[in-house]
Amino acid sequence: MGGGEYERILEQPEEARVYKVGKDEELKTINEALVQWKGSDEHAVIEITDSNVYDEQISIEFQEGQQSLQLRAGNSCRPVIRLADRQPDRPDAFTVMGAGCSRFTLDGVLVFGRGLQIDGELAELTIRHSTLVPHWTLEPPKSIEQNTDFLSPSLEIFSPKVSVRIEHSILGPIQVDPVLPEPVSWDKQAERNSIDEEVVQAKCQGIHPEVRLDPIRICIEDSILDATEPEREVLGAPGCPVAHAVVTIVRSTVIGQIQTHAVELGENSIFYGQMKVARRQIGCLRFCYVWPESRTPKRYRCQPDLVKSVIPENCSEKDSKRKQEITRIRPRFNSLRYGTPTYCQLANDCAEEIKRGARMMKRKWVCFTISISPSGWRIFGCA
Repeated sequence: MGGGEYERILEQPEEARVYKVGKDEELKTINEALVQWKGSDEHAVIEITDSNVYDEQISIEFQEGQQSLQLRAGNSCRPVIRLADRQPDRPDAFTVMGAGCSRFTLDGVLVFGRGLQIDGELAELTIRHSTLVPHWTLEPPKSIEQNTDFLSPSLEIFSPKVSVRIEHSILGPIQVDPVLPEPVSWDKQAERNSIDEEVVQAKCQGIHPEVRLDPIRICIEDSILDATEPEREVLGAPGCPVAHAVVTIVRSTVIGQIQTHAVELGENSIFYGQMKVARRQIGCLRFCYVWPESRTPKRYRCQPDLVKSVIPENCSEKDSKRKQEITRIRPRFNSLRYGTPTYCQLANDCAEEIKRGARMMKRKWVCFTISISPSGWRIFGCA
């Protein structure tokens, strides 16, 4: 997970041209390869053949006719892309501008210093075996001013029709901010003003019934999505109640709040932060830990939902036992700080239901009520 010097399956179109980048290659920098790729080749791969640090700004812009580009590490390599703030008026992100039905893949690379921005008509984004360092930095913030960067997203999505796939990777927060069509004119001035005002305040354009794009799709598998704390937003949209996205999360750990249009599937995952889903009738969660008081689609054998079925209704200490069970079942980690050896590793004292999965046998409480009557002792039991 997250890139490294391990065996990976490298895939590419048969007709793709491969540009080798490295200290022992003809091309020494990523930008040299991008210059050669610009304006040519329908399918291309830029492969980094060493594990060096590449301190350069990267801006990729697809031209008409260019269908796909991979920026990847060679097998058993782990290159690092270090981005820096070279423009004082705005941060310098890793930007990808799509065109037509273009597709971009980031594979086996670690990126820190800034986030990744996707814009234009990009059709597909794939991030696999890569790390977009949560909140950009490898060190914890030393001041309140630095803490603002600590809240910045690792991935910003401005493309309105892109499909995002994240596999075996580590990312910080994701923000979805698609540029939708401008609202059309309405007959009723008051209604139009109301819509326009909401557009300005929420930065969400095209929200009335006549102008609406389908939600973008985000699929996350075998990955970590990390906002560093459960109270922070890990997936959402700036200024909007929820992100205009349909999400699938499988075999992953999510630290932070999810605010999205719909969750099509959540499976075998830990959601360590509150979830707010607008369309609850779509999709389901199964075999997951779900933060209490979350608004989700229907759930099947999730924790701490099973606590309700563990404690009998006729138990006199039902409420207190339920609180104890909810506290006991909450996941505990050895570390939530990226870069530590035990990052996102479940602690030894974490509940067995979490370590072994929600399908584990339910824990049973036993409680007794003892009363004294004229005829003697009477004991009422429940299990």
